[in-house]
Amino acid sequence: MTPTASTPTEDRRLLAEVSRWRKGNDWRADDLRGFQNAPFEDAATVAVRPNEAGFQVWRKGADAPHFIGQPIEYPAESVREAVDLLVALDVLPLQFSSAYEAGWDDCAALTNVEVRPDRRCRYCGATSGLILRPGNPLTGAGRGHECIDGCKGGTR
Repeated sequence: MTPTASTPTEDRRLLAEVSRWRKGNDWRADDLRGFQNAPFEDAATVAVRPNEAGFQVWRKGADAPHFIGQPIEYPAESVREAVDLLVALDVLPLQFSSAYEAGWDDCAALTNVEVRPDRRCRYCGATSGLILRPGNPLTGAGRGHECIDGCKGGTR
């Protein structure tokens, strides 16, 4: 997938969304490695540090006490490209992918399972085990909830 050009406003929006996600998922700032996915190094399994050429990623096993070795460098020419790479590396969830935002990949939508009772399947009316299908990203047409494992009413 070719990265799309983005505006400074879109970059700021995307960075703000990633920052909110990071804070909500207990990623912490680390002086040496940028950000890690736990408050302390002994519990962290991945760390990410942005740099002038893109970003660096450290990984370690869950049972390892410390990060060792050198990080892997990933060049990125834009915020959008960096975020898409972090999604591909399984550091960020699929909802940050430009493909997911555009509704290009129905598999990505599987992570967005809805369990709220105020939502209903557009085919059978079920209120649990739903997924939000993205539809057209420009107009929102076709966007709606469906049963994730096939309609419970069997009408689809």
